[in-house]
Amino acid sequence: MKLIALLIFLSASIYTYCQESTQPVFVEFVVDGETTPELIRKINQEFQANPDFQVTRMDIPTERFFGVYKPGIQFDQKWFETEFEKYGLTIHCINTGLVGNKPYQHISRKECSEINSK
Repeated sequence: MKLIALLIFLSASIYTYCQESTQPVFVEFVVDGETTPELIRKINQEFQANPDFQVTRMDIPTERFFGVYKPGIQFDQKWFETEFEKYGLTIHCINTGLVGNKPYQHISRKECSEINSK
């Protein structure tokens, strides 16, 4: 009986993993530093060179960058940290969520700070 329960659990876990890895990953970056429309355009061009990531929106007043990773691509935080650092920006917080099977929740700067302090 325990073996059957274990097999069911493993099957469900594998199924869930496969389901999630086929969904695009939504990413929100909250950055610290001075952003301008010109800087945003430069960063956007840099990000467009990454074939696995598509910038969907950039919001200058709140210093937020939004984008989507292609399905099955692993999120590479170091790449983004390096790209932002080129322009004098640091990542204050990264918020990710799956598009499609999980609701994406926008988070505030305060919530970002709380996440980073853990």
